[in-house]
Amino acid sequence: MAWGQDIARSSRELQRDIRDLVTISLHLHDATLCILGGATAPRDRYLPKREAECLYLASMGFQGRETAKELHISEAAVRLYLTNARRHLAARNTTQAVARALVRGLMRRPTLTGLRDRKY
Repeated sequence: MAWGQDIARSSRELQRDIRDLVTISLHLHDATLCILGGATAPRDRYLPKREAECLYLASMGFQGRETAKELHISEAAVRLYLTNARRHLAARNTTQAVARALVRGLMRRPTLTGLRDRKY
């Protein structure tokens, strides 16, 4: 039984490592494009305020419900903003969207009133 558990754990670790490598490679690709001057299309130069706020909070570990509470919007709105941010950035998931927004300088810490202090 231990052998089967080792294989399952190894598989999970491999999947996590692959996700990390993909994220890193996309980050490097975007950075290389910026350096070589072939950056991104003009539509990628702007991220609406709410999309950037939702991405920032997601990057800080906030779940949808927490983000909705902090921004005083519904969870459905949070999902919509994150979906739109992923579409704007041509990202497959929120992690990739955060990485691309950071590389492109589209996301920075928002000034949110009521944002509670959290240990990061």
